[in-house]
Amino acid sequence: MRQNGLGNQGPAANSTFLSAGRSLIRTQTLFDGNSRMFQMIDDGGATTDYSFDTLDRQVSMEFADGSTRITPRDLA
Repeated sequence: MRQNGLGNQGPAANSTFLSAGRSLIRTQTLFDGNSRMFQMIDDGGATTDYSFDTLDRQVSMEFADGSTRITPRDLA
């Protein structure tokens, strides 16, 4: 990962850098047998779950607060 044009200045693996707050959040990413990310857990234990259709396309994300983001698909 690059930051300020330098390849060694980014956050550690499985981390997210928030530049505005200058914070580092450690995350654990889980993958299924088809190499799809199906869950991400942050260092506070909050989870984001990912669902996929039969063509391996992401169709939804469910956040720790129970809200859901649906990815619409044109079936035509």
